[in-house]
Amino acid sequence: MSPVVGSATGFSTTAANCTLILAGGVDWLGQGGTNTFTLPNGFTKLSQLGDHGTMAWDWTSQQVAWSTQAAAGATGNVDWSATGSYNGQAWTVLVAVAP
Repeated sequence: MSPVVGSATGFSTTAANCTLILAGGVDWLGQGGTNTFTLPNGFTKLSQLGDHGTMAWDWTSQQVAWSTQAAAGATGNVDWSATGSYNGQAWTVLVAVAP
């Protein structure tokens, strides 16, 4: 479907000021196109690209973003989406890096 929605089940961090790294992408079920990622509130884009090193793609596109979690505890679910010209299947990875 488009938009494609990706989600990471949250977890609990054990330290304050952890950096959350969110990586996700879409395996598009079509040939050629572009897409726009919508990141979760509070996340900052590090990289967004497709097969061609731009937002243009033949089959896949990926994004990486980060956020800081000020206090130790539950992150909650982290959701993002991508709107493209074809239907697709999402994948998502969320990790925490302690300071």
